[in-house]
Amino acid sequence: MLGGALWVAWSVVHPLQPMGCVGDECDLPGRSMREGSALGSALLIAAVLVLGVGTVGQVGRVRAAGRFGRLGRTGLIASAAGVVTVVVAGLIQAIHFAGDF
Repeated sequence: MLGGALWVAWSVVHPLQPMGCVGDECDLPGRSMREGSALGSALLIAAVLVLGVGTVGQVGRVRAAGRFGRLGRTGLIASAAGVVTVVVAGLIQAIHFAGDF
């Protein structure tokens, strides 16, 4: 629930931030890239809580009920592979392109 509340708060506050730019737009007067802030950290914490803790809780309840099965394992592995892909891609982009997302 805390993760969901943080995600909602981020969704309300984020659009109120000054508009950033992408690529050549950053060369225009008065435009610059948005800097990271505590807002980004709140979204990261929300995502970890919703996706990580929520998934672990659901898997635990389903396994305890004896209804996990092969399809559940396949879905869990596919979800984990997706999360790992997104995290690795973000790290490569942050390291190789100096954080220019």
